[in-house]
Amino acid sequence: MNTEPDHSSTPAERRRCARRPIRLAISFRCMAPNLRTDKWHFGETRDASMDGLQISSTDLSGLDRGTEIEVICMPAVDRYRQHERHPVQIRGRIIWLDQASGRLGITYTDP
Repeated sequence: MNTEPDHSSTPAERRRCARRPIRLAISFRCMAPNLRTDKWHFGETRDASMDGLQISSTDLSGLDRGTEIEVICMPAVDRYRQHERHPVQIRGRIIWLDQASGRLGITYTDP
């Protein structure tokens, strides 16, 4: 087992779990008690792993690194089980945010 600290220079090199591309429409909002508003942001997932999710959106206003967010997504349609689709709620903390590209990354948190 390697006990050396991780000095990797890029986030991809520091990830513990492999990311997989996935595109799903989502809604998300800030969950911080002092910042929480009724404002929902809309976007889509870009990729996901067992410990995080990348999101793209045209509006990241009011969000900052460290902010807790709630994400609601609807799983893709399965023509054989359409009646079994239910929205999925995900809670996470923003670990990086890039206003210029309209993307952010979250790590999952417990509800």
